[in-house]
Amino acid sequence: MSRPTRCATADAAPDTWRRLVAYFLQAFAAEAAGPLPDPPTLQQMLRAQLRIQRSALR
Repeated sequence: MSRPTRCATADAAPDTWRRLVAYFLQAFAAEAAGPLPDPPTLQQMLRAQLRIQRSALR
């Protein structure tokens, strides 16, 4: 439970955290999971690594 949410609702709606936890559990349930996008190609990864390396050397 996030502290800001807990602090903001502690007096007025003390059980709000239960709804938030249920929401997160539902959102991350396996049924909600969709297919992942294709991974980057080897060429794309190498290009990204070179770009990072070049920017680190500057």
